[in-house]
Amino acid sequence: MISIKIFTITLGATVLGVALGVLFAPNKSFQTRPKILMTSQDFTDQFTDGFGEKINHRSGSADRVQMKPTSLLKKGKARAKKAVAMIYSKMH
Repeated sequence: MISIKIFTITLGATVLGVALGVLFAPNKSFQTRPKILMTSQDFTDQFTDGFGEKINHRSGSADRVQMKPTSLLKKGKARAKKAVAMIYSKMH
Protein backbone atom coordinates (compact mmCIF):
# COMPACT_ATOMS: atom_id res chain seq x y z
CA MET A 1 0.00 0.00 0.00
CA ILE A 2 2.81 2.38 0.85
CA SER A 3 4.60 1.56 -2.40
CA ILE A 4 1.49 2.57 -4.38
CA LYS A 5 1.43 5.93 -2.59
CA ILE A 6 5.13 6.48 -3.24
CA PHE A 7 4.67 5.56 -6.91
CA THR A 8 1.71 7.94 -7.21
CA ILE A 9 3.60 10.80 -5.57
CA THR A 10 6.65 10.17 -7.77
CA LEU A 11 4.53 10.05 -10.91
CA GLY A 12 2.69 13.24 -9.93
CA ALA A 13 5.95 15.06 -9.20
CA THR A 14 7.35 13.94 -12.55
CA VAL A 15 4.29 15.17 -14.45
CA LEU A 16 4.37 18.47 -12.56
CA GLY A 17 8.10 18.89 -13.29
CA VAL A 18 7.62 18.23 -16.99
CA ALA A 19 4.69 20.67 -17.15
CA LEU A 20 6.67 23.42 -15.41
CA GLY A 21 9.67 22.71 -17.60
CA VAL A 22 7.59 23.13 -20.75
CA LEU A 23 5.99 26.32 -19.46
CA PHE A 24 9.19 28.02 -18.40
CA ALA A 25 11.63 26.59 -20.95
CA PRO A 26 14.17 29.24 -22.05
CA ASN A 27 14.82 27.62 -25.43
CA LYS A 28 12.76 26.05 -28.17
CA SER A 29 12.45 22.27 -28.22
CA PHE A 30 14.67 21.82 -31.31
CA GLN A 31 17.48 23.59 -29.39
CA THR A 32 16.88 21.73 -26.13
CA ARG A 33 16.63 18.15 -27.44
CA PRO A 34 20.29 17.90 -28.55
CA LYS A 35 21.39 19.26 -25.15
CA ILE A 36 19.30 16.64 -23.37
CA LEU A 37 20.68 13.91 -25.64
CA MET A 38 24.29 14.98 -25.03
CA THR A 39 23.75 15.21 -21.27
CA SER A 40 22.14 11.78 -21.12
CA GLN A 41 24.95 10.27 -23.21
CA ASP A 42 27.56 11.87 -20.93
CA PHE A 43 25.78 10.52 -17.87
CA THR A 44 25.55 7.05 -19.43
CA ASP A 45 29.24 7.11 -20.35
CA GLN A 46 30.24 8.18 -16.84
CA PHE A 47 28.05 5.50 -15.29
CA THR A 48 29.35 2.70 -17.52
CA ASP A 49 32.98 3.83 -17.03
CA GLY A 50 32.54 3.87 -13.27
CA PHE A 51 30.78 0.52 -13.36
CA GLY A 52 33.56 -0.96 -15.47
CA GLU A 53 36.17 0.29 -13.01
CA LYS A 54 34.26 -1.32 -10.14
CA ILE A 55 34.06 -4.61 -12.03
CA ASN A 56 37.79 -4.51 -12.80
CA HIS A 57 38.56 -3.71 -9.17
CA ARG A 58 36.37 -6.59 -8.01
CA SER A 59 37.95 -9.03 -10.46
CA GLY A 60 41.40 -7.99 -9.20
CA SER A 61 40.24 -8.73 -5.66
CA ALA A 62 38.97 -12.11 -6.79
CA ASP A 63 42.36 -12.91 -8.35
CA ARG A 64 44.11 -12.03 -5.09
CA VAL A 65 41.67 -14.14 -3.10
CA GLN A 66 42.19 -17.03 -5.49
CA MET A 67 45.98 -16.77 -5.23
CA LYS A 68 46.01 -16.64 -1.43
CA PRO A 69 44.76 -20.22 -0.85
CA THR A 70 47.31 -21.49 -3.37
CA SER A 71 50.17 -19.85 -1.50
CA LEU A 72 48.78 -21.10 1.82
CA LEU A 73 48.61 -24.60 0.40
CA LYS A 74 52.24 -24.43 -0.72
CA LYS A 75 53.30 -23.19 2.73
CA GLY A 76 51.30 -25.97 4.37
CA LYS A 77 52.91 -28.63 2.18
CA ALA A 78 56.38 -27.28 2.94
CA ARG A 79 55.69 -27.33 6.69
CA ALA A 80 54.27 -30.85 6.48
CA LYS A 81 57.40 -32.05 4.64
CA LYS A 82 59.59 -30.45 7.33
CA ALA A 83 57.52 -32.07 10.09
CA VAL A 84 57.72 -35.49 8.41
CA ALA A 85 61.47 -35.09 7.91
CA MET A 86 61.93 -34.05 11.56
CA ILE A 87 59.86 -37.01 12.82
CA TYR A 88 61.72 -39.37 10.51
CA SER A 89 65.11 -38.08 11.66
CA LYS A 90 64.15 -38.50 15.33
CA MET A 91 62.95 -42.05 14.72
CA HIS A 92 66.22 -43.09 13.10
